Amino acid sequence: MADQFPIPLAGGADVLVGLVLAPHYSVMSIKCYRDQLEGAVAGRAELRFVESWHDEPGFVGLLADRIRGANAHVVFTAHSLPARILDSGDPYHDQLLETSRLVAEAAAAQASGTLPRVDTYGVVLSKQPTGPVTYQAVSDGSTEISLDGTTWGHTVSITFLPAGNDWDTMRVVYVRAVDDTIAQGLHFSEITQGVDSTDAANLYGLTASDVAAGLAADAADQQALCS
Repeated sequence: MADQFPIPLAGGADVLVGLVLAPHYSVMSIKCYRDQLEGAVAGRAELRFVESWHDEPGFVGLLADRIRGANAHVVFTAHSLPARILDSGDPYHDQLLETSRLVAEAAAAQASGTLPRVDTYGVVLSKQPTGPVTYQAVSDGSTEISLDGTTWGHTVSITFLPAGNDWDTMRVVYVRAVDDTIAQGLHFSEITQGVDSTDAANLYGLTASDVAAGLAADAADQQALCS
């Protein structure tokens, strides 16, 4: 990055605009780029940095156009970051939800048809574990989940075994909105999911020392990225 800035400065530029091609801000991504940019400019020009454009109307409209009119259940996904960023007030999580809400509202404004009340998603392991691995999903009060489409609740657990083909046999999780007779219009619900932390070693084939070494390497990489 530093190698590129002598070019506009040599051309007489006195204002530089920084725009990272990722719309959601996080200290582990956008802030690192800004720090590098400020270091490269070093006060030789005015720097105007776009920290976030997750709610930019053009961006929201583009995504809404792609899903508008689809008679399907739309799932919003994003690149994951360590959960510890939430403790420091990092806005990444909230901005992701805000983009999802804006896109859904924009798409629904001109949508035709209705979304299905019950939908499904599949869960399967990507590699054979060394021992049992339990997947857990927890829904909030606006959504119910089920493993058979008959018995509904707010939590489900699926245990994958390493023997045979059990670990790579897809399981289906059913999802539906709670029928509370309240007219709410478009709204959001969140399902938190993941593998039980006690089964991580079975899933990844890692020991405690492997995890410690990985965390140390991650910290070193992050320091290098932001330096």
